[in-house]
Amino acid sequence: GMISTYEVAFTTKTGKIIPVTVNGIPLDDGGTVGIFQDLRKLKAAKEEARTNQSYFEQLFIQSADAIAACDANEVVLDLNPAFVKLFGYTPEEAHGQHINTLLVPPYLTAGAVDIAKRINQGKRVYLETVRQHKSGRLIDVTVTGASIMVEGKRERVGVYAIYRDITERKQAEEKMRSAAQ
Repeated sequence: GMISTYEVAFTTKTGKIIPVTVNGIPLDDGGTVGIFQDLRKLKAAKEEARTNQSYFEQLFIQSADAIAACDANEVVLDLNPAFVKLFGYTPEEAHGQHINTLLVPPYLTAGAVDIAKRINQGKRVYLETVRQHKSGRLIDVTVTGASIMVEGKRERVGVYAIYRDITERKQAEEKMRSAAQ
C-alpha cells in the first residue's frame, strides 16, 4: 500500500494543542505503523520567518530613502516607492535592468564600475555623487551600497543600493559659498 501523511492536532491532558504530522505506513499483515512528528518548532520557525519578512518589507516600503533591491549582478529586482518618486522609474520599467544603466550619467560610468567592484569584494560603500532621473535631470545623492549575504552561504545573493536626495543641501552649501565670497 501507499504511505499516507496527515497533519493533525493532539490535545494534551492539560488542554495544550500540539500540531503533528502522522505518516501511516501499511504493513504486509494488514496493520499500520504510525510515525508522529511534533510540528511546534517548525511552525514557530515559519511564523518567525513570516514576521521577519513583514518587518523588512515594511522597512523597504516605508523608507524615505530610495532603495533598489538587486540580484548578485546588480540587476534590479524591486524598487521602493521613494525610488519611484526620486528617479521616475516604475518597478516594471526598472525590473531586469542593470542599476547603473538606469541611473549613472555617462560621464560617471567608470566610477560606478569601481563602486560595483568594491561592493563585489564585500565592502559597504557610501559616497556623495550624482545620479540621473528618467527624464535626464541630474540629482545630487548619497549612495549606500552593500552585498546581501545569506548566513551559511559563501557568495552574495544580491545587492542593495540606498539613495538619498541631497539637492537642497548642496544648493544651501552653494549659497553659503557664494555669500562668503
